[in-house]
Amino acid sequence: MGGYLQVYAYINVLYTYVLEENEDTEFTLYNGAAESLNTLTGALSAFAISKVNWNWYSVGDIFFAVGSIIAAVVLLCCVYCRNLWYIYGFYIIYGMMYQTMLTIAESEVAKRLNKKCYGLIFGFNTFIAVCINTIIIYGVIQGHFIKINIAQQFLIYTVLYVVLALFFFGSSILKMFKDEGIVEYN
Repeated sequence: MGGYLQVYAYINVLYTYVLEENEDTEFTLYNGAAESLNTLTGALSAFAISKVNWNWYSVGDIFFAVGSIIAAVVLLCCVYCRNLWYIYGFYIIYGMMYQTMLTIAESEVAKRLNKKCYGLIFGFNTFIAVCINTIIIYGVIQGHFIKINIAQQFLIYTVLYVVLALFFFGSSILKMFKDEGIVEYN
């Protein structure tokens, strides 16, 4: 959630950065349309994935790993692409992937929770995301730890998703070995 909030908050700054890099003063911004399509495709993909009847315990980690890689790739494309139309498209794909993964994660967590714990668990998750955002804003965006431009910030978000993908790939491999009886958890 923390990475998504950062991308959501600073994508408009990236649009402006790209326009300034291109020295394009004539381009009409369609940021609102991109946000609308991001929300619409995210809602449609979340609805569609809710109709898929998979055993998310078995395929969830791989799905999240692939989804995190896709998110990392489209964010990387946002950094290096100089065509705002493509960046709009990449942002929409990113939002769709995030909303899909969020829907699966929250529904799987909710299935395994006591009904009295929903607020606590989801509230704690949001609290951690806000803490991560605060650290990133203080240290990276305001320049207290390092001074970087918006493109470099998006590279950091890309690395965040690569790390998540590696975590999920590792988790799926451990789960596979556990299911095969190769690795035992105590």
